[in-house]
Amino acid sequence: VRSFQERVRQVLQPGDELVKMIGDAVMLKFCSPLRAVISLSELVHNEMSRVGCVLLPRTGAHHGTAVALDGDYYGAAVNLAARVAGEASAGQLLVTQQIAEAATDIGATITHVGYRSLRNVTRPVDIFDIRVCDAPTAVDPVCHMRVPADDNSPVLSWRGREVRFCGLPCRSLCDQARAVCDRCLRFWVPLFEFVDPRPALVDENHKLLGSPRRGDV
Repeated sequence: VRSFQERVRQVLQPGDELVKMIGDAVMLKFCSPLRAVISLSELVHNEMSRVGCVLLPRTGAHHGTAVALDGDYYGAAVNLAARVAGEASAGQLLVTQQIAEAATDIGATITHVGYRSLRNVTRPVDIFDIRVCDAPTAVDPVCHMRVPADDNSPVLSWRGREVRFCGLPCRSLCDQARAVCDRCLRFWVPLFEFVDPRPALVDENHKLLGSPRRGDV
């Protein structure tokens, strides 16, 4: 965590601020949307490029006003930035509109993700993806950590797709979830076949009279 903290400080410019560490997460404050785009893109790119890096950054940013108090920041903008970051996948930088516009000004590749409903946010928020890394990275679907780039990582085949994991514990958890899902499918398919198997009630001219009711035979 301390090593990551130092790498974060290296991408900050004068006036930017590492506000606090929350476990292996960081809260950053930037002087402008443009500075946020440049620094966060550099941070994500650096982390994704590190050999042996296991914890992959999921990053989000929003521009707005906040209340500064005792070295920390509070308010709706802070909450929204955290919620946007929570929507990101490993190696992804998600932002709101004003920061996306700043990224466009410097020629960054932007993808419109669309409106998302976020926890504790009244209205759906329009989110954009700033492309940082082109190289594909295998990510464990359970813990969201990087999968080792070798042939020794555990693999699970399901419905014609190969899924790789960082280790056996995550593969075991996914295998258990797959078993539950398979049981659900076996339960629901017969259920759908059972629901209302009888034809609708019709007269001799095939005119619809109504749907079967409980007790109709």
